[in-house]
Amino acid sequence: MRLAVNTGLWLLLATVITPGLNASKLTGIKVLDQGYLIVHFKDGDVKFVDDGTGPTAFAGHASDPDNSYVVTYGEPLNTDISAETGLWKILSDDDPYYGPEGVSPVAVFRKTRVNGMSYTGWDPDISDHGFDYTKEHFIYLQLPSSMQQGSTYTVKIDQKLGSDVTETSVKYDIFNHVSEAVHVNLVGYMSSSRIKAADLYHFMGDGGNRDYSDFEGNEIFIFDVNSEDVHSVGRVAFWMESQTEANWNLTGSDVWTADFTGFNEPGTYRLVVEGVGASQDFEIRDDIYRVPYKVSILGYYYMRIGEDRMDMVPVPRRPLWIPNADPPDTEIIVTEMHPFHPEWRTFSSGDPWDRPVDWIPYIKEGRPTNPNAIGGHSDALDWDRHLAHVVNVYDLLLAYILSDGTLDNDDLRIAESGNGIPDILDEARNEVDFWLNLRYRGGYSHGLTNPDGNNRLYQAGNTAIAAWANALNSSMMSYCFQISGHDDLARAYRDSAIVAYNYAEASPDPMLDDRVEGIRGRDFKMMTAAYLYNITGDTRYEDILKNESIVTAPDSEIHRQRSHNQLWGAAAYLLTKQTVNYPDLFENMKSSIISEAKEKEADFVTKRPSRRGYAPEQAWWQTTQDMHRTIIAHAVTDNPDQKTTFLDALLLEAGWGLGRNPLNKIQMTTATTDLADKRSFENIYTSGRNDGTPGLHPGHTPYLNTESWGGHMVGSNPGIVFDRFYYPEIDNWPHAEKYINTRFIWTHSEFTPRQTMRGKALLYAYLYGLYKNDTDFNYDIDDKSRIDISSENPWYWQYNGKTILMLGGSWQDNLFNHPGGLEEHLDVLASVGGNYLRNTMSHRNVGNVFAYERNEEGLFDLNRFNPEYWGRFDNFVRLAFERDMIVQIELWDPADLYHDHQSFGGWSHHPFNPANNINYTSEETGLPNVIEYGAVPVPTEHTFFKSVPALDNNRIVLQYQQAYVDKLLSISLRYPNILYSMHNETGEKVEFGDYWADYFRQKAEEAGVIIHITDMRRGENVRSDDHAHIFDNPERYTFVDISQNNATLGYGQRHYDNIMFVRERLSTHPRPINNNKNYGPNRGGEETVSRMGRMIFAGSAGVRFHRPHPHEDPAYMYAESEWGLGLSPRAQKIIKSLRMATDELDIALTKPGNDLLSDREDNEAYLLAEPGRQYALYFPDGGSVVLDMSHASGQWNSRWINLDQAEWSVSRQIRAGQNVKIDAPGHGHWIVVLLPAP
Repeated sequence: MRLAVNTGLWLLLATVITPGLNASKLTGIKVLDQGYLIVHFKDGDVKFVDDGTGPTAFAGHASDPDNSYVVTYGEPLNTDISAETGLWKILSDDDPYYGPEGVSPVAVFRKTRVNGMSYTGWDPDISDHGFDYTKEHFIYLQLPSSMQQGSTYTVKIDQKLGSDVTETSVKYDIFNHVSEAVHVNLVGYMSSSRIKAADLYHFMGDGGNRDYSDFEGNEIFIFDVNSEDVHSVGRVAFWMESQTEANWNLTGSDVWTADFTGFNEPGTYRLVVEGVGASQDFEIRDDIYRVPYKVSILGYYYMRIGEDRMDMVPVPRRPLWIPNADPPDTEIIVTEMHPFHPEWRTFSSGDPWDRPVDWIPYIKEGRPTNPNAIGGHSDALDWDRHLAHVVNVYDLLLAYILSDGTLDNDDLRIAESGNGIPDILDEARNEVDFWLNLRYRGGYSHGLTNPDGNNRLYQAGNTAIAAWANALNSSMMSYCFQISGHDDLARAYRDSAIVAYNYAEASPDPMLDDRVEGIRGRDFKMMTAAYLYNITGDTRYEDILKNESIVTAPDSEIHRQRSHNQLWGAAAYLLTKQTVNYPDLFENMKSSIISEAKEKEADFVTKRPSRRGYAPEQAWWQTTQDMHRTIIAHAVTDNPDQKTTFLDALLLEAGWGLGRNPLNKIQMTTATTDLADKRSFENIYTSGRNDGTPGLHPGHTPYLNTESWGGHMVGSNPGIVFDRFYYPEIDNWPHAEKYINTRFIWTHSEFTPRQTMRGKALLYAYLYGLYKNDTDFNYDIDDKSRIDISSENPWYWQYNGKTILMLGGSWQDNLFNHPGGLEEHLDVLASVGGNYLRNTMSHRNVGNVFAYERNEEGLFDLNRFNPEYWGRFDNFVRLAFERDMIVQIELWDPADLYHDHQSFGGWSHHPFNPANNINYTSEETGLPNVIEYGAVPVPTEHTFFKSVPALDNNRIVLQYQQAYVDKLLSISLRYPNILYSMHNETGEKVEFGDYWADYFRQKAEEAGVIIHITDMRRGENVRSDDHAHIFDNPERYTFVDISQNNATLGYGQRHYDNIMFVRERLSTHPRPINNNKNYGPNRGGEETVSRMGRMIFAGSAGVRFHRPHPHEDPAYMYAESEWGLGLSPRAQKIIKSLRMATDELDIALTKPGNDLLSDREDNEAYLLAEPGRQYALYFPDGGSVVLDMSHASGQWNSRWINLDQAEWSVSRQIRAGQNVKIDAPGHGHWIVVLLPAP
């Protein structure tokens, strides 16, 4: 669809009447949705001097009152009267409701927050730093009538309010106006990622949270920014009520989803919600996580200490704190003090690392110094570097290990870029080397303090646990260099690891049960041993990791807060390339990490309004994105459902931090990066001030803490600012919207890499690594590879550009809903040459799941899709795609919609039954609560099948049917191997199938995808009128499925003749004839095998053995029954034989040729031929016929195959150019292939 739309995002069309400059500045008018306008005012702004001059230039985090100032716009907005509706008026020349006289809003609401904070210097009267503040106001005008698309509205503002303008206009255009209610990943989405999440909600200040319940079912569009094309991609659905998650209520609101899963075309887009508006622009691109990954690594670089690179933009943080260099009198003095010293808890008040003078009494005898203590990453905006920082090393290196070396980017703009070593390894190496530089007399220090007033930093004493940490640092570093091929460096760090390991182990107290950052000494030991085993293959280390491993059962906790943490060691063993000599440990470790990932991370995305999966350990800091367990679990699980679940959770978590949050901001600083033009945190408590480059250092993520850290100073009490300047009271705000745009409140916008950066860096790196490894996302599908009608012969299909014959057999109709053993089942089918699958969207068997979530009472909510159901579907079609198998989807299955069928099939179980859902009643829809009849070949009174406009036009039911189809297509249109049937054998009115066929085609066209559609009728008589309706509509139904011909009426010769009748009926518009169901022996003994042969030799495009109904237990996956041979051993033989025989032919050039046979009885033999070039005959039970080979000449080879044996047997030579008698070798099912002798 292509619409004429205005491309301007800021829709402030006119501002007129300026009463004076001494007033609040109206900066814009926005549309929240069709019912609300937002008028935005600023009382002032804060500006910063950033020219790299003056006494505080490049001076770390020194504050200078000359480096910031307030620009005011006169008197502030008069908020005392802003809620008076009579002071506002809305006019419109093209919306008659408002007209030229105008109408006042129903209500006026306000939200006020600090938009700037400048430093005025130390104020001795209050013993605190002084600050000036500026505020911004968001005025919400609740409209008495919804705005109309394309209409222009003028807001008149009474002069008493103190606005610098008194009239402003806006055009309501959902495609070109950014609504703050639409929350997306501002960077974008991987083109082939399964889930593409967006949310709908908004906090309107004292107006509370916007209620979008009336918007449920509204259409969602993708708007192409460049072409202006519009694609319908889904519908608004309710997600979850407002609630606290972990520690905070992040959204503060009920949440609705506006997902567009299934839209994959690369480009630049906006997400548009009907009746609301657009998101900010984002991209869809395969490598979308490359830039966030780059920015996160830059964030680490700009936390480094000691980087003397004045040529870089921006300049790294200074001073360098390099001994005897910068500042010139810098000293690192070695002490006896460390966190396990007996006096640690008493020798200092406050944080000992921040009080260096308290360390002076513990200076070692002789006052030794360390001139080599250079590098490492700073802790927040401080300069101390203590042992807890080593976890940064582990996450950076784990990301590289999980990528198996594909994170080889050497151009991320850090100092070492271009040196031939991946930048992520250089970044980790800086920290690893720093800790090695702290060695004192063979031991390993616990860290450095902040500097005192004399530029002295104090080095902590040696500890065994610091040695263990260094051993792990170096062993992981060595393993990464082994992966990257830097063998010299790998050996050097291996040796450093072994030295540290031996030192710790030989210590009088090896500190195995002491902890740093929740990691015990024995955890360090276990994890070091794991990496040394990976490096050396020495089984002594594998024995140690086994003995020290916390894992003893399939559900062991690998990481428990404040108890132990062996995550990085578990990853090492689960990814090892060495021999696994402890398989039980390996399997328990794998099971445990998967279980822990679900319980402590991934499952939360279905339980939290935010749809985040962050781990609970550091959840006090709302911006942490720790998903370590899920990342490792995704990397090691073999279960496709788990893969999907874990990946969805990772993408949802990543999207939140990249903009899908209440602030619609990227939760990092982004100045000077490729994300600088995106909305992100402008001012936080970090480095990069007055360094000659506007903005702060990039890649830093603040806490956004709202709680006091004690004392009276503003810097440690963000509540002072909230209470004084924010409206309404801060407790009413969504927690994730409580942002102060400040450089000066450390409790609010400080951070440490180990708390808010490392999980994010690992997450972005892992997702980017998946793209680099090309395993989960990139299918590189073009139109030529899709299933299509053969360009050589329209009776057949082509796939990947080649004509194919589809052969199949499987144990269930709804294979997607039977994930247990599914991959093996498909592999068995592939092994015998099968490539054709049937898939009803049913939920009828034990172990199946339904498409929708249930509430606590067990009722379905048709606005809440069940991710397990859709994840199973996506997994199934992906597995089929990976095996070049064609899936024929059957949308509406009567077995699910009439009387009960199997364990959970039938209307009494169905979510659309009014008795089973919370969305409508029988009285509202006409849908029955009870159905006691089954499906029949003629129309019934079932209201479900009358919802479409050409019948009852039941909009309530239709909207939910459409939403279901939209969800299905959001997945299936990604794949090139799908055919679509609107029903499984329906007898209902053809108008219902016609509607859905047209709906499917329209959606596919909007997505730029070619699909093929049919509808399968229930009647066995293929000569009936309802079958004719399908046959005679080639534009709508581009193939046919005549499976019911394979039932009772389709027997023997008549079975074949019926197919030939259909071919004749289709002859003016030839197209493929599929037979997705070939019923079982109850239809005639050997007849089920005979039908397979006849269908192929009648020129059918696809044939499949039906399921062995009524089996539901996977133990019967290879059984047969009177209903079908499925994929039983006999079916496997038949399929393999058919594939072997037809592979000998160029089947695209053949056609049915029984006219060339004589001396033939009914059902004796069937011919497929290209006369003169190739012939094949099928004998259902032996026999003898005469073949006219007058079109051919010379010697020909005839090769025979018995379908129950799947191997070539008799081979003979015959002379062509005459009638040739063909005698089958005996009874049974035989095929002979005749080709010219070479």
